Amino acid sequence: MATSDLENRLEVAREYIAQGDIERGLEWLHIAKHVAVNTQTYFPAETITAILESAKLKGDVGAAYRRLVEKELSTAKDRARRGCLDYALKHIEQAREYAAPGEIELSRETIKLIFETAYQTNIVERLERLGRAKHGVAVSAPTLEKIGELARQDCRTAAEAYFGKLSG
Repeated sequence: MATSDLENRLEVAREYIAQGDIERGLEWLHIAKHVAVNTQTYFPAETITAILESAKLKGDVGAAYRRLVEKELSTAKDRARRGCLDYALKHIEQAREYAAPGEIELSRETIKLIFETAYQTNIVERLERLGRAKHGVAVSAPTLEKIGELARQDCRTAAEAYFGKLSG
């Protein structure tokens, strides 16, 4: 069953690439890789190579990977603006996975900004909820500024730990 699931995803990847939709084909190839890992199914390197070679015949694979990276980082930024660091991290990881074969370097500053945005949004939302729960008590601007600075320090530490995990 797992092999069938893998084969189905590979077939979808091949179909998209045959139609010239390299980006969608690469997304499905990526999904197939995850299925193989999650089901501990052998995934021959020759299969990946063959799919990538057919993609190269249809267009610019590097550009498709760049678009996929940009899409994932955009989604990560959106999730960060909502205060959801865990979801933002998921999309950063997706971007990293698309960046590797495309030999694309992710900007550390962009990733730090995503961390910072998520931390600040999360903290401010919690304070606002707390203020409403305490009969409409508002958080003062100086307090918000101080919280923002503490969030930036905290997220820098978290971002550096994240980068350390990547290089270690």
